[in-house]
Amino acid sequence: MSEWSDLRDRAEALVEQGALDPVTIARTLHHLSMLGLELTAFIGDTDTGLLAKASEAELDYDARRAKMIDDLLGGGFTLTRARERASHSLREFRREAEQSKLAADYAKGVLASVNRRHFELMNVGKHVDAAIGGRRG
Repeated sequence: MSEWSDLRDRAEALVEQGALDPVTIARTLHHLSMLGLELTAFIGDTDTGLLAKASEAELDYDARRAKMIDDLLGGGFTLTRARERASHSLREFRREAEQSKLAADYAKGVLASVNRRHFELMNVGKHVDAAIGGRRG
């Protein structure tokens, strides 16, 4: 997942970067804004986004589990025993679904950090503008 590594590394660098002058603030704001858009697409794309993958993995696990329970019930198992057997047999699929959800949640946290830093710098930029007499255009 090299695209994710790139986005995460860029986010980390921009969130931690100091911005002491108006030019650096403006440049950092631009990069944070663009990165926020990229992260939003990476997380929420309906076909390939992390949320779609997490949802797909969970649906796959649920469908497999339901089918296995039905098959076991047809084979004479009690409902409780069929559920236990299905959960145990499909634990790898459950782990995959949980890992996908954790990855999506982590990415949403990174996006929240980027957005938080963006708004912090926007506020700093407003104070700088006010201190030097506002923007001139």
